[in-house]
Amino acid sequence: LYQGLSEYFVFDKLKYTLDEFFADIKTFKDNFKGSYDSILKEREAEAKMLRAREAKEKAEKERAERASKKRALVDFNAPDDQEGVMDSLLEALKTGSAFSRDQKRKRAPRAAGAERRAQLNRSRSR
Repeated sequence: LYQGLSEYFVFDKLKYTLDEFFADIKTFKDNFKGSYDSILKEREAEAKMLRAREAKEKAEKERAERASKKRALVDFNAPDDQEGVMDSLLEALKTGSAFSRDQKRKRAPRAAGAERRAQLNRSRSR
């Protein structure tokens, strides 16, 4: 069997022992498997980045479409188009796009760390 391997891989079986041969084969196999795994990881990372980019572009496009629809519903400054004003007003009221969401009161961020513990201690002492 070793004779056949030495002829197939073209090496001198007297100078290149069986242990060295199998050690080199194992080293090759391990390096090949490591390279293959790293290539798979790179491909998966690229695919994940591509999916994230596509999702971001899709979300941006949908956001722009919603904004344009909102502007079209609420835009009453068109001088020549006075037809359908009541319809667009009713539609804006039904969808809620006539009301600005920017006027909501923003909550102050909670204190963290030592400041939060001090607040809790004050509330307990009362």
